[in-house]
Amino acid sequence: MKSVMTMAECLICQQPLATKNSWQQLLRGQPTFELCANCEEQIHYSQEKDAIYFYNEWMKKVLHQFKFHQDIRVAAFFAKALKQKLKHYDFDILMPVPMHPLMEKKRTFSHMNAILQAANLPFQQYLAKATPEQQSKKTKEVREKVSQLFTIKTKIGSEKSRILLVDDLVTTGTTRQHATTALYEAGIEKIDFIALISAKK
Repeated sequence: MKSVMTMAECLICQQPLATKNSWQQLLRGQPTFELCANCEEQIHYSQEKDAIYFYNEWMKKVLHQFKFHQDIRVAAFFAKALKQKLKHYDFDILMPVPMHPLMEKKRTFSHMNAILQAANLPFQQYLAKATPEQQSKKTKEVREKVSQLFTIKTKIGSEKSRILLVDDLVTTGTTRQHATTALYEAGIEKIDFIALISAKK
């Protein structure tokens, strides 16, 4: 199908840019998610094997736009990279690290669920967040002393299931540790973890 040049804007900085859309995309109202050259240059990839991007000032802006401004379009940016990353993993159940219901209500949506839906990836949720407090706002010392952050909300079908946990940002690893501990205590034997973004240098 032939394409047609249209004017669009960068997903993050709203800089005008020219992009190619197929007639099918235009007729169906299917949006394209493009980044300008300047934003592309701001993307730093993580050196961690279980993360995709490195956390910098630009990525901080991207997360803020997505999570606090409820710009659901940003889900497509993360979804594309996550789908590629998952090709290197074997798992039975894909499970996003959950938000507390009060936090989800405040933000109006679950950002991790939105990313997995944008990637057209089926997922299940057996964990529940026990506290609405954000770990990113706590010091490392406080995070290491908190009680268990997660509970098992429903019985997992099989202890032999290979679970892949997915989270948006890993800093000290406290959230990862608490989530995997809750699953291990429920009898799950195989758990892997992927973060979209790592703050580790």
